Amino acid sequence: MKKTIIMKVLGAIIIITLIAILLNILSYLPKEVDYNAYAPFSLFSYNIKADRFTKIDSNIPKINAAVATYPFASSLVESTISKESYNNELQHVSTTQAYQDIINNVVDISIASETNQENRDAVELDSDIVLVPIAKEELVIYVNKDNPISFISIEELNNIYSGKISNWKGLGGKDEKIYPYQLKPNVGGSEECFARAVPKNTTYNNSELVAYDMKNIIDLTAGSKGGIGYAFNLFYSKLYNQKMLKKIATDTPLLYNVYFIYRKSNANPNIEKILTWLLSDDGQNFVTKCGYAPIK
Repeated sequence: MKKTIIMKVLGAIIIITLIAILLNILSYLPKEVDYNAYAPFSLFSYNIKADRFTKIDSNIPKINAAVATYPFASSLVESTISKESYNNELQHVSTTQAYQDIINNVVDISIASETNQENRDAVELDSDIVLVPIAKEELVIYVNKDNPISFISIEELNNIYSGKISNWKGLGGKDEKIYPYQLKPNVGGSEECFARAVPKNTTYNNSELVAYDMKNIIDLTAGSKGGIGYAFNLFYSKLYNQKMLKKIATDTPLLYNVYFIYRKSNANPNIEKILTWLLSDDGQNFVTKCGYAPIK
């Protein structure tokens, strides 16, 4: 009887161990971007809630959020709009779409980072469009988790992406080829910001190193022991956390504006109400809790 109980216990331990190992392996595999976990008012929402804003229950503004800003934008919706009045007014879109939908006057507010020259030119030509910086988002640099490198300078980044440094040994790492992954031109805000920090980039000459979106560049880097890539922090740390990667420090923080974009001619009074709160001390504290750096 005693032997039978011991065997059952050992069997249960083995099964639990195997399940744990399997779950751990699955956590490293490519997956879907976790938008549902940050959807406004979802059952298992991870969103941050502010408690000093009188919630809006009418004239709900239609909001577009560039994908990397979605966890923040969703937290903003939960903090400023009453659950009973919300009717899917928030949508996640590409950075380009976030700008274009303001340019074409189809949404009330867009929340997005920096954009490409074409969008900047269109915004500059339309004096009715207002871009207000409300936070600063970090562009994070990451490598394979087994890479011993934990720091890289901006100069070294430029040397990697221009081809001057092609082996991690040249940076004090392993004798291993560097695979510098890069987003294709005009794909989104992170590509635009990276181009400002690393202007002498020749990665585009090798199509195998060019990714089509932030999920793809993360997957490519995770699958390469010598890989290096980049993404906005909220996307990397929340929407698509990949355990095969680790963030590395830089000598200069790569911080870029997150904009609240709207039209001056828009008569919806809640646009100004939300913006004024975001720029207040309480709003900037909220911004910080959401994972951004304050604009002030």
